[in-house]
Amino acid sequence: MCTVLYSTGVYRLYRSVQSRQNRGEPETVILNYHRIGGRQFDAHVRVLLRHYRIVPLHELVERSARREPFPVPTAILTFDDGNRCCYTDVLPVLTRYHVPASIFLTTGYVGTPRLLWFDAVEHGMMHTTRVTLSCAGTVYPLRTVGERRRAAQMIVEHLKQAEEAVRLREVDDLLAFLGVSPDGPTAGPYRCLSWEQVREMAAAGVEFGGHTVTHPILTRVPVGQADREIGESKAAIQTHVGTPVRHFAYPNGRVGDFNDEIIGLVKRHGYACALSTIPGRWAPEDDLFALRRVIVTENTGASALMVKLSGLWDQMRHLLASGKLSQKNRE
Repeated sequence: MCTVLYSTGVYRLYRSVQSRQNRGEPETVILNYHRIGGRQFDAHVRVLLRHYRIVPLHELVERSARREPFPVPTAILTFDDGNRCCYTDVLPVLTRYHVPASIFLTTGYVGTPRLLWFDAVEHGMMHTTRVTLSCAGTVYPLRTVGERRRAAQMIVEHLKQAEEAVRLREVDDLLAFLGVSPDGPTAGPYRCLSWEQVREMAAAGVEFGGHTVTHPILTRVPVGQADREIGESKAAIQTHVGTPVRHFAYPNGRVGDFNDEIIGLVKRHGYACALSTIPGRWAPEDDLFALRRVIVTENTGASALMVKLSGLWDQMRHLLASGKLSQKNRE
């Protein structure tokens, strides 16, 4: 559907209407990546450069302080967690097109072979030889790549509701059932950066921000633990890289995953802004400690990317969910 919306001109018409509704102010979007391959990211950057100026995150922070919009359509590239692909796949593209980006590091995993728990789930689902899985009363088929990705997403969402100790135990049990080792040779692409890679990327102009030490949802842990996670993440990056850390991204980052108390901790540790995963575009009056982003997955094509950034895709999904588009129109 996104390809049709983009290629038929519906996307451009929608952007024009949105521009008029926004009093002619150019749109500004913060993209939120986690993992992506080099070829896909290259296609994204090429199409973005045709429609947007790509700037570093600190420019948005400076304009926010002045309540000043960008003069042209603007995009900011951000990556959460610090997956190894940021070095192997993303950095060459950033260098090729001379564009900036910010990476938010889960510092307890940097330079270690350990996988973040949700990456361990996906790794297990993508590399198991099993063709079905029963979990929490649901049977998931695992015959195709798409089925495996969907199962991983559903199980991750289910496990997010569990207490940390329970969740980690269930992940271990799941991997044992799937017959996939988190230490095996197929785990490489799911691991995080090394500190040597982080320093090399910083020297190339990439900005690094805090994303906690162990990636807890901050409102679900004691305040003292949340405080340590926020502060120690910043301290680790500054120690290993030697540059100031001014930006933070909330783990998971949805409504309810941070609150006024968590925002207060982030401010106390000297961060200048904090990013959520709540969908939306930036406006000069937005709260710098609840910045919205557009989530981009490794399966998002270039045309789908542009449709998502315009807000058209969210509008279409809303219409589909509300039943305002008939089944015939959906097809």
